[in-house]
Amino acid sequence: MSAAVTPLINSDEENNQLRQLTDLVVRSPELRELEKLLGKFNLFRVLRFEQGEIRHSNVLAWLLDPYQSHGLGDLYFRKFLMRVVAESQSENADKVDVVELDSLEIRRVVVLREWRNIDLVLRIETFDQEEWVVAIENKVQASQTEGQLKGYRAKVEESFPTASKRIFIFLTQLEEDPGDSAYISASYKQVHDVLAECIEEQRDVIGPEPRVLLNHYLSILEEVFMEGSRVADLAQRIYQTHRDALEVIFEHRPDELQNLSESLKRRMADAASELNFEPMVCNKGYIRFLPKAWKTEENLKGKAWGSKGSAFVLCELVVSGSWPVFKIVEGKAPEPWRSELWNIAQESSFKKTQKRAKKPEMWMSLYSVKNSVINLKDLELGQEDEIAAKTWDWVKKQLRDRDFETSVERVAEHLAKLRAEPGEVLENS
Repeated sequence: MSAAVTPLINSDEENNQLRQLTDLVVRSPELRELEKLLGKFNLFRVLRFEQGEIRHSNVLAWLLDPYQSHGLGDLYFRKFLMRVVAESQSENADKVDVVELDSLEIRRVVVLREWRNIDLVLRIETFDQEEWVVAIENKVQASQTEGQLKGYRAKVEESFPTASKRIFIFLTQLEEDPGDSAYISASYKQVHDVLAECIEEQRDVIGPEPRVLLNHYLSILEEVFMEGSRVADLAQRIYQTHRDALEVIFEHRPDELQNLSESLKRRMADAASELNFEPMVCNKGYIRFLPKAWKTEENLKGKAWGSKGSAFVLCELVVSGSWPVFKIVEGKAPEPWRSELWNIAQESSFKKTQKRAKKPEMWMSLYSVKNSVINLKDLELGQEDEIAAKTWDWVKKQLRDRDFETSVERVAEHLAKLRAEPGEVLENS
């Protein structure tokens, strides 16, 4: 008797999904047209540029620098600032004269990238011995964090106290007001429109190579940021007609962060014996493990991260933000033991990315190191293993750091004093 064969399509729901996907692929002239438009060679698309915040900042730095090879001189620089100021509804825009910008006698412009974590800073020296400073914070598919813009403004004001003018611009794809009233809002439509004007105005002097690059970037801006573009129109029509099929695709699309997390989990498991630790519960963006010195019966009663693979104190690699962060964290441990642990963590060996004067009510970060070299902002499909390898090499260096080893020893000593009552553990689980 032959074994039963499980059908590939085993439910009415799966049959329906297959029909919807087939209809999208076979019976959508809009999809064919969209594929033709997107299929045209574009250097920025080849580089997977479309939604990369850092990449857009790099091109803006290039366009705003009068001395670069784009052939626009200071035309884009002046026109962009003038457009943003003229169209802004902010009261601070009134402090900058558009006519003054147009007639500004510029001696030198210096464009800085990621200066003190600010995306773009422009230092303008005039022939009148004045200095203007323009700070631009760029957001693509991301929102500002609380206090971020105010913090950046404070850095600029502190570093350039004698500047004649300080202009703060918040450039965002989203319709989001800046959290600091000193900032003037700007949009990618303005980036696009000014570039189109400059290309037309300088068409007789721009060389063939920069013209190709400028036109390719203009096309990317139209596809990604312009609501009235042909690409946007086709995409909306396809979604309206084939919404169910597209939602199936979205549901099963690859997840870069999940892939990165899985790659790191595999590397962690392979290195566990060599580095003398034990893998613990992991989630997307969070890789956790336990030094063997902390594998005590009392520590393993902790349930802060789940009923299995948890502890009161463990190590955590966080890759869900802009950069990897390596931590020692505590969760839901009994008092007063956790208060004593907090006091121990004030010792010099316990490195802190951000100092906190007051003990948190939950989730104490006792040790924290950030790697700002490994950028996770623009993580893309196909890069996960490469980024995971670099991140894990960095983690291994942290595990051998003398301050970390000392901190592990101090926590292990304190774990010997942990004598939680069953009721306490149950209450915190």
